[in-house]
Amino acid sequence: SITTEVWPDVDKLELFRKLVPKPDVKRRVKETLGTYINDSTGLDLLDKLLTLDPKKRIDSDDALDHDFFWTEPMPCDLKLDMLE
Repeated sequence: SITTEVWPDVDKLELFRKLVPKPDVKRRVKETLGTYINDSTGLDLLDKLLTLDPKKRIDSDDALDHDFFWTEPMPCDLKLDMLE
């Protein structure tokens, strides 16, 4: 759930007062998507990108430096694949 424990300043957002969060719903990005994503570094990056609190969320520079982009197998050039 979106709570002040997960995101300390969320209660300062105007629309938060209109939100009716489900009680006791825990964040389960890795558990839920782990069955579909077989790459632990990719799953870690996705988890960091989907962090609710912007102060704790990975920024673009750190995301581009994440191991996901620098670990074998390296991503292929999609432009070349699209030309074929």
